[in-house]
Amino acid sequence: MQRTIFRDRRLTACAAAAVLAAASLAGGAFPLTASADGAPEYAYRLLAGGDQIGMEIIVTASGSVTDLKLDTGSPAESQVNKTDTGFSLILPVNAAELTKPHTLTFKVGGQTQTKSGITAAGYLNDLLADAQYASYAGVAQAMLNYGYAAETYFSDAAADLSAYGMTAAPDFSGVTVSESKFTGKDAYNADLEAKDLPYRYYGMNLTLLDQIKFSLYFATNGEAGEAYLSDGSFGGELTQTEAAGEGFTKVWKSVPASKLTETFTCVHSPAGPVDFSPAQYIAAAAAGEDAALANVCKALYAYGEAAKNTSSVEPQDPEKWESEEAHSGKATFYDYGGAYPVGNALLDDFIEQNSMNIAALTDDDYHKYVGGYIKVKRGEKSVCALVGDIMPFADNPNARAGDVDLNEAAFPEIADKAEGKVDITWQLIPLPTAAEAPVSYAVKEGSNKYWGGIQVRNTTYPVAKLEWSADGTNFTEIERMSDCYNYFVIQPDGKTKLTFRITDIFGQVVTDENVTLPLTGTDSTAVQLVSGSGVQFPK
Repeated sequence: MQRTIFRDRRLTACAAAAVLAAASLAGGAFPLTASADGAPEYAYRLLAGGDQIGMEIIVTASGSVTDLKLDTGSPAESQVNKTDTGFSLILPVNAAELTKPHTLTFKVGGQTQTKSGITAAGYLNDLLADAQYASYAGVAQAMLNYGYAAETYFSDAAADLSAYGMTAAPDFSGVTVSESKFTGKDAYNADLEAKDLPYRYYGMNLTLLDQIKFSLYFATNGEAGEAYLSDGSFGGELTQTEAAGEGFTKVWKSVPASKLTETFTCVHSPAGPVDFSPAQYIAAAAAGEDAALANVCKALYAYGEAAKNTSSVEPQDPEKWESEEAHSGKATFYDYGGAYPVGNALLDDFIEQNSMNIAALTDDDYHKYVGGYIKVKRGEKSVCALVGDIMPFADNPNARAGDVDLNEAAFPEIADKAEGKVDITWQLIPLPTAAEAPVSYAVKEGSNKYWGGIQVRNTTYPVAKLEWSADGTNFTEIERMSDCYNYFVIQPDGKTKLTFRITDIFGQVVTDENVTLPLTGTDSTAVQLVSGSGVQFPK
């Protein structure tokens, strides 16, 4: 192939989409800074491995955002998703511009906030430096290598190694493309000619613009050839065609980076089916005389292989609790275990057994988060507690939504007791004991075979709904006790082996089969603890 042809086939990479292809790889949310209390916090997420490459920037600010504006050097098609506490931005990233700095400018509460120096290469190097993201090291390094090769090729001068976190240029001599270049052109055209079809196969191309496109080019004899090509399939999908200069038509499909070595069949009846692979183009380009282009193609191939190998790793998606808005309020303390010997949720034995603190919340917060685990923060200090008590507005006229009343021993973890009341923020987090043991139950004293009080315990997140079934198929929702002692009232009609279906506040559902309850003909005299069958909510 001649150099001029290759120059028309330069490889670039950018992304401007909020949703990745099904085969995409999400690199997880990697924190950039530990912002001061009340200041905006930033996180990145790598969008890679699918047919689109990019970087998501997530910005949140505690408290209410009254005025938020976004001004960035990104193209207008960048997608911005605003929330009550901030926004996320899908930032287009060109493979040859991984080191290009971006600046975000926006307003929170009327004050201008700026975050500058955001680069994809910087994010990737941060990812490589953090041991918890070791499973993504291969794809992160491969993307850096690809960016270096692409920038060098586009600028016709070697890129700045330090900007990519490198001390030496990546060596692509060891990259072996597991595919030879396409050799079936003559046979394919002979078949087209024998069937007197008005088009001929010309060549293939691979480009990364807003998505990875694998294209086949055909010389067409006017509209007749274009009509044949538009009525067919490529890779199992309806043909997508574009004009490609006078007398040429392009047939293309998007291809995830992790599937560069796969085969895609081109079918345009009455011509016979022909198999093509993006790796065939990469193999031909990598074997060409243009060394810089060969490096780009080898780097792209290695990146695709890294994405493919990493696709089997469970993505580090944000845990459910991270989608919950942080709450703001005042923290106080009370004499739990003394003047107040038990909490409203009757989880006191569980709290004592697991050496936990207890938190009392105001009405609506309590009813949503009862049984959940929260982290209370004041500046750099924090303390965790189980939501096991309530401080109703009727009895606490000075209380406001978001306030937290802690047991006396917990309060000094965030403030001196002499302060009495301090400003805090708090957020739900996964219950730590749920990572070690499955869901369990407590059966209330006074329960019998006709009436039972069932408390669901040790769930990753608070329970929103409980249903039961005697046969595992027909489920009936169980009402929570009106005084909300965290018990659900069941009328089992003599049945003692039940199946429970539990829904948490995030809509996650688990089914606990064949749970045996100690329900007899006489009222129980004490709370009885029951093990489940081994289910638990994911984080």
